[in-house]
Amino acid sequence: MNTVVNGVSVNGWSGYRFTRQESMILLETNTSWIALPVNKLNAVAYTQVRHPAFLWAAVACFLLGLTATTDMRPSIGQYEIADWYWWMLGSGVLVALYYLLTRAAVLLTSGSYHAVLRGTPDAMREVFRSSMPS
Repeated sequence: MNTVVNGVSVNGWSGYRFTRQESMILLETNTSWIALPVNKLNAVAYTQVRHPAFLWAAVACFLLGLTATTDMRPSIGQYEIADWYWWMLGSGVLVALYYLLTRAAVLLTSGSYHAVLRGTPDAMREVFRSSMPS
């Protein structure tokens, strides 16, 4: 049972390759290697990660769009910032980006060592399934 997943980020460092062999998980790049015995894993957790900054920016755009519909339109000096529909469109785009740019994370705990693996949701689901003891 060999499973290989490329493009994994480990503890914030990118470029790792996840390899599951019979009783060992290898996390490796050209310059570093991490080996975790599967039978010594204490916990394996999977979660999806989204960026709340997109939602905060969407709320700000929505509020600017609402103020642009009033008589006192937001302006810088003599120039109006933008029409209300541009702010609403921007808000919608930011909400869409919040859902589209979803990442996933898998936490591997072995003794005192914790590895947080990040990548695309599909790749992290495969890493999660492969990390289970067989």
